[in-house]
Amino acid sequence: MKGVKGFLIVFLVALIFSGVGSFFIYNAHKERVRTKNFITTIGVVVDYREDYDPVDDNDEGYYSSFDEDYLYAPIVEFVVDGKKYKVYSNEYSRNPPYLGDPINVSYNPKDPNDAIINKRTNNFVQSVGGGLFVAIGPVLIVAYLISNKKKR
Repeated sequence: MKGVKGFLIVFLVALIFSGVGSFFIYNAHKERVRTKNFITTIGVVVDYREDYDPVDDNDEGYYSSFDEDYLYAPIVEFVVDGKKYKVYSNEYSRNPPYLGDPINVSYNPKDPNDAIINKRTNNFVQSVGGGLFVAIGPVLIVAYLISNKKKR
C-alpha cells in the first residue's frame, strides 16, 4: 500500500487499536476508583456456574478433573459481621479452584453484596492489555512510514 490511501488505512487500524486499548485502560481505572475503599477478605469456593464450551481441546498434556465440555466460574462465599454473602466470578475456566479452596474477595464495606474476586489481577490485566493495544497504534504508523521510506 502506497500513498495517502495506504497511510489512511494504516492510520485507521492504528486508531482502532489505540481506541480499544484506551477503553480497557479507562475501564480498569474506573474499577480501581470504584473499589478503592473495598476491604479484602478470604472467601471459600462453594459452587460453580457452568457454561457449555463446544471447543474440543484434544491436548495430550491437558488434564482436568472437571467435565471438559464445560467451563466453570467459581461461586465464592464470604462472611462479614457474621452474615454470609456470595460473589459470582465472571472468569470461566476448564480447571477452576476446587470446592473449599480459599479465594481473595474484595467488598464494599457499606454494601457487602457489592463484591469482586481477584481485584488486583483484573485491574492489572486490563491495564497492561490496554497499554499494549494503545502502543500498537503508533508502532503501526512508524513501521508503515519506515517501510515506505525504504521503498523510495
